[in-house]
Parts: sequence; structure tokens; C-alpha cells
Amino acid sequence: MSGATRDVTFAPDPGADPRIVHGGTISAAVYELMADVILASSEALVVCSSLRVRFLQPVRPGEQYQVTARPTGTWPGGFHAAAEICGPDGGLAVAAVASYRLVRPEQWHAADDGNNHGTTSKGNGDYDEPQ
Repeated sequence: MSGATRDVTFAPDPGADPRIVHGGTISAAVYELMADVILASSEALVVCSSLRVRFLQPVRPGEQYQVTARPTGTWPGGFHAAAEICGPDGGLAVAAVASYRLVRPEQWHAADDGNNHGTTSKGNGDYDEPQ
């Protein structure tokens, strides 16, 4: 499995401090690239079951950043991945790790039907996944 890199310039987030990019926007950027890398390298349908993001430096709107993601391993239910965002100076601004659960076709169909029969939850908010 190989990784990928994207150059990204974040826009200001409405309703947030105009000097920094909202953490949710940053998390979405690393989440999506990690999922894309897993899909491209394995052709597996996955959903994110765990995402941990460390914000090491402020990410500023209007500046170009480099987002890099790579698979880091597998587990019986899916894949692990990592991502970084480096700033214009090359310094590490964000580090993230995630686990992605394999999704069976019947789970996608259950989601399309509007019910929750395809959930991977144990029903009490806990997910069956190794840490």
C-alpha cells in the first residue's frame, strides 16, 4: 500500500476565528485523504471508526499546506492509517492516526434503506475495534 500527498489551501471558516482554520475542517482533510489512500491501495469499502488528531501548530487560512497520508497496517476488521499536515515552512502542523472498518456490501444496502442494521456499533456506543 502506498501513500498520497495533496497541496491544500484552506479557506476561512464562517463563524470561526478568521486567523485559524477550524479543527473540524482540518480533521476532515486528513480523514478523507487517509480513506482515499486505503480505497486506492486495497479497493476495500471502509468507514472511519476511530480518528485521533493532534494539533501542533495553528493552521492559517489562505496559506498552502501539504497533506500526506499513508496506510500503516491492517487488523482483522480493517486498516490503520496516518496523516500529517505540514505548513508553508515545512514544519509539522497536524498529526493524525485513524482506523477504518471494512464495510460489507449488505451494510451499505442497510444504510441506503434508512435503517441502522448495518452499524458496526455494539449498540451501546462502543465499537468492536482494537486500540
